[in-house]
Amino acid sequence: VTINGPPVAVSPFRAIISKGVGSSIAGFSLAEAGNVAGETFTVQLTDKLGLLAATGAGVNGSGTNSLAITGSFAQVNAALATLTETASSTGSDTITLSASDSLGGVARSVSTGVIVNGPPAIIAPYRSIISQGVTAAIKGLAIHESGDVVGETFTLSLTDASGLLVASGAGVSGSGTGNLTITGTYAQVNADLKTVTDTEVAAGSDTITLTASDSLGGIAATSTIAVTVDGLPVVAAPTNVVLAQGVSAAISGVALHQSGIVVGETFTIKLSDASGLLSASGAGVSGSGTTSLTISGSYAQVVADLKTLTDKGPTAGSDTITISTSDSLGGVGAPVFIAVTINGAPVVSAPFRALTSQGIADAITGVSLNESGSTTGDIFTVKLADTLGLLAATGAGVSGSGTTSLTITGSYAQVNVALATLADTESTTGSDIITVSASDSLGGVARPVSIGVTVNGPPTIAAPLKASLTRGVPTTIGGVALRESGNVVGETFTLTLSDTSGLLGATGAGVAGSGTTSLTISGSYAQVNADLKTLTDTTSAAGSDVITLTASDSLGAKAAPVSIAVTVTGAPGGAANISLFAQAAAFAGAQAGVGAIGASPLQTSGSERAALAATLGARTHLS
Repeated sequence: VTINGPPVAVSPFRAIISKGVGSSIAGFSLAEAGNVAGETFTVQLTDKLGLLAATGAGVNGSGTNSLAITGSFAQVNAALATLTETASSTGSDTITLSASDSLGGVARSVSTGVIVNGPPAIIAPYRSIISQGVTAAIKGLAIHESGDVVGETFTLSLTDASGLLVASGAGVSGSGTGNLTITGTYAQVNADLKTVTDTEVAAGSDTITLTASDSLGGIAATSTIAVTVDGLPVVAAPTNVVLAQGVSAAISGVALHQSGIVVGETFTIKLSDASGLLSASGAGVSGSGTTSLTISGSYAQVVADLKTLTDKGPTAGSDTITISTSDSLGGVGAPVFIAVTINGAPVVSAPFRALTSQGIADAITGVSLNESGSTTGDIFTVKLADTLGLLAATGAGVSGSGTTSLTITGSYAQVNVALATLADTESTTGSDIITVSASDSLGGVARPVSIGVTVNGPPTIAAPLKASLTRGVPTTIGGVALRESGNVVGETFTLTLSDTSGLLGATGAGVAGSGTTSLTISGSYAQVNADLKTLTDTTSAAGSDVITLTASDSLGAKAAPVSIAVTVTGAPGGAANISLFAQAAAFAGAQAGVGAIGASPLQTSGSERAALAATLGARTHLS
């Protein structure tokens, strides 16, 4: 006789399954001491909530919460090895196992506590905003599962359409590609998820897809992250700007641009100037009035503040403004450079004084505009004011010509061309002042310049009304002089004398035509007057003659013509006006020795002197 022990039901202390998943419940079996050959066994399993299932010939009630297995010892244990449970809700459950054999043996009932975990859930942001080319953290990623995750493993996969995903940790694979996998315990997977980053090479939209599963067969719902990829911030700025020295001028055309701007994104623009003082206004501006200016804030705020940008260059020359930009997503724009030309203030060049002649439109030479730097595109305004005289100039930008207030507006070249035509007409002699001021379109202002104007009267000729000459005798014409009121320094004069029949003579550097009927004397005031003192006239015939004098100066003024009435008398001698031949013959007959003929000069011609010498011979000396 073999006496078998009663059947013994064996079950695990607890089991962990996933909600909705037909999870295998391992560890259920039947044992019995003795000889079980030919013996049959019946096992009953009941579940409070879940649905039990098993496979085998003696299985009844599979898919319900009450499962029966009948068969041999081996059949029952084989069927128990296929036991699964499917729970429709999370929480706690209990499986009770009871058994008996065909010999009447009854096993003590055993129970297994079942923990039903929820399926894994993926926690991820709805969207992520990153900057092109920047490795940005994808924050907020985690995996979650209700129940008991001790001993459970998880697998989470991330797929990026265009970006490169990176993570670190023991269970990470595919880092640096578009397909990243993280495997490990609950804690390990969550730790690795905190290191996930994404790098997008192109601006636009992208999607990251996340899937997860656990070792219990639980599968998480697929999650997606909409990725907005901002382009890098770009600063638009002029290549070159021209400023006026010491003038705070707007730097227009500086703006911020970026594709894919999102709410909450902030920007920082830093501007540095080698020597100029940068300024701007706005809530996000710092460093205004220094060589280093920072503008921070939202896109709209930064754009608005940039419109107030000014620069003030303390010295003329070249300068550079460097602009760098970044955004709160880590995007960094390429540096931008503005070449700054700082023009010196306009400078008016003008003579210290000018001479004009009363009533003559005299050119005012030497007035010009100068400015260092680049005058291209710059517009200049020159204003000239005259106390008494009427100013005139020609050119496209001239206004007020013919008045005491003249304005010239135009380019650098236009203004200087017009200034070269400047003239002044003064109605009265004396002193006057022309004041010249200038400014440019950059705000540069020239220091005013004054020209002292001396207004000369026209030249006048002083001369005797009459002059008496002896025929054939070169006679000085005294009392002839040139006069002019004002300042004659630097002025030149031309005096012309015309004689009807007499031969005019004078000496001096400026004398032309001496010994003719038309004599010209040119030179300075002193030189002309000095030459006039040497003036002579020789008239060969007795009677009346007229000398006419005209004069002009280098300012364009002309003197009123003056005439000298000349009376020419015959040669001196006896009352009977004895001819030289008769006088010589009488003298020769009365005196045989050498003697002098005439006590006073004899006006004789050359032929008369020759005949007389032949008559008298060597005995007589002519004086």
